[in-house]
Amino acid sequence: MHIFRETKPEFTLSEAINYLSSISGDEYGCIWLRHENGTQLAIMINGQRAYPHFFPSGDHPGWQIAAKEGADWDTLVKFRADNGEPTPMPLALVLPIERTVEILRHFWEHGKRTPGEHWTSLVAGEP
Repeated sequence: MHIFRETKPEFTLSEAINYLSSISGDEYGCIWLRHENGTQLAIMINGQRAYPHFFPSGDHPGWQIAAKEGADWDTLVKFRADNGEPTPMPLALVLPIERTVEILRHFWEHGKRTPGEHWTSLVAGEP
């Protein structure tokens, strides 16, 4: 298990992308990025699959990628959170690492959710 979370106060975009791309096979990884505007992006990685989760400032539980119609909710992809706990996620919410890198790039530059992706809030009733 590899964790890349605030153990290094400053790192480059290239280092973060290299970290995401370095996880392969059955390896697990987790990365947290904090933007200067207070937002955070957490990404759990399992080989070439990833689960990105965006946290706005404050106590909001965050936003996850919205599943597409007909997505597979029954198949679970194994991940581990930054605390080492198993955290399986439905395949419907999992992205290829390449798309996740683009989400990371946008977050790095803007501190916001990627507008090209559909996101779902974990707050009931919030669009």
